[in-house]
Amino acid sequence: MRNLKEYKEISLLNFAVEGEVIGNFWKLKDVLKGESDEVVLGASLIRSGYVLPGLRVLYRNLSIDNARKVFSSIVLTPRDIANVFFQTVSLSDVKLNRFISSLGIFNSYFNVESIIDLGIDSVILNGIADDIVSTKFFYNHNKYYVNYYTDNDRNFVVLLNGVKFTLPKEIIDFVEGKNFSINLKSVFDFGFPDERVFFEVKKNISEDSRTPYFDPMLKIDFLLSRIEANKFVDFFSEFIRLISTDFDLVNKSHIKRAIIEHLKSKNVIWLLLEAKNVISFLYNQNPTTTLRNLNRNIEMFLSNNEYDIVFRSNRIKIITPIVDVDKYLGDTLDYVKTVGDNRVILISHNNEIKVFLKGNGIPIGKINPNTARLMSELEGMVVSSSLVINESQQVNVGLPNFFKLWVEIDIVKV
Repeated sequence: MRNLKEYKEISLLNFAVEGEVIGNFWKLKDVLKGESDEVVLGASLIRSGYVLPGLRVLYRNLSIDNARKVFSSIVLTPRDIANVFFQTVSLSDVKLNRFISSLGIFNSYFNVESIIDLGIDSVILNGIADDIVSTKFFYNHNKYYVNYYTDNDRNFVVLLNGVKFTLPKEIIDFVEGKNFSINLKSVFDFGFPDERVFFEVKKNISEDSRTPYFDPMLKIDFLLSRIEANKFVDFFSEFIRLISTDFDLVNKSHIKRAIIEHLKSKNVIWLLLEAKNVISFLYNQNPTTTLRNLNRNIEMFLSNNEYDIVFRSNRIKIITPIVDVDKYLGDTLDYVKTVGDNRVILISHNNEIKVFLKGNGIPIGKINPNTARLMSELEGMVVSSSLVINESQQVNVGLPNFFKLWVEIDIVKV
């Protein structure tokens, strides 16, 4: 279990950040007499380490000549210059890049080696998020933890509460393989998505203070362990999460092959088709960008693979969530969870497959239409069906509070 001392309060951190920016604002207010408050704020953000938001404020409020005048009035320390370098080295905004280059903060030959030669041991840099949802995730969580890894393309990836942010590749050369720490510096609720979450990287620290390296393959090992333990609903939940947050990892050919082979060994390859069925069903009900991206990723994962083995098998195991549970059960869900009888019967009616408790005939929901349609195409006989209760508290990325009841069905071809 993670030591509670490793968690840090975001609310207190943001309070300190705001105090730092305001403090610099009043210091620079005297230096930049005659400039608007917006310009002073931009300079204060830069001086506090939040270079990109600050530069955008100056870009919107100053001409290049006036911006040069502002920068001639404030003294940038070597660390300030290093922050400018790291926060702009990956910038794709052509107009802002041209504005920055015109300020003459450093010449075109300035690089990581120049920063190292200056003896700088810490820098502040922005984390590039996978999507805008990631930048809003943390406002519902007061505490955070950080670890990191580097992928095969030398991307430096920081995991903040398990959510992925990419830092400039140049940071790898900056830390030089020495002990270093990564701490959350600020979370802004405004501005561009790639300029809301900032990290501070410090090197030459003690061994005890260094940020732990995270091996992404641990995620795959955990995923496969769910299959080995016959925890197929947990596998489904974790698989959807990885498809959403770590698609490049889970879609690697050797990892995909390992997942398929493990599912085949348990005769539950259907779960991959079920992922497509469920996400398509949810998207048709409530089309969102997150669900659309999930749907696309699953289609890419399923492409060019022999999933027709499902339909060639004489015995097929289907594991599918029961939908519309709240509509059918209302406040009696707890009764179903505690009744102790997992036997269910399936009744097909008007192109729907409804699920009933066998012991007392209570209807508890139905099977999503995509799965129901595929089941009818199998032209098989249901030889067993049982209720599976999802005890996991994990909520999947982009999905509703996850399906509480599932049904496991064995079908034999006739």
